[in-house]
Amino acid sequence: MISIPDTARLRFTLLGMQDAELLYEVDQDEEVMRYLNGGKRSSMADIEQTMLPRIAKYLDPALGFGIWQVRRLSDQAYLGWVLIRLTLTSTSPSLKLQEHASDPAQ
Repeated sequence: MISIPDTARLRFTLLGMQDAELLYEVDQDEEVMRYLNGGKRSSMADIEQTMLPRIAKYLDPALGFGIWQVRRLSDQAYLGWVLIRLTLTSTSPSLKLQEHASDPAQ
């Protein structure tokens, strides 16, 4: 499994199928969701029935693909997550990075 070393301020940990609560927590912030779907919060059912099956399709710990939680080192506060996955285009594979943070200023 690939691990991402801590930065001066942040720790990254690969999320798994057991981490629905962390996905749900960020999706309750309307300011985060404003950029994704106009501000609509996700329900736990949305997370369990939509997000977790999607995660399962591209989760590959050996390559580092999946959703990585981001925590601040100073107090271990959960800031959100980043998605790292392979996307296939007609010409070549590429990596896609998507962030989902409850407090992007931190």
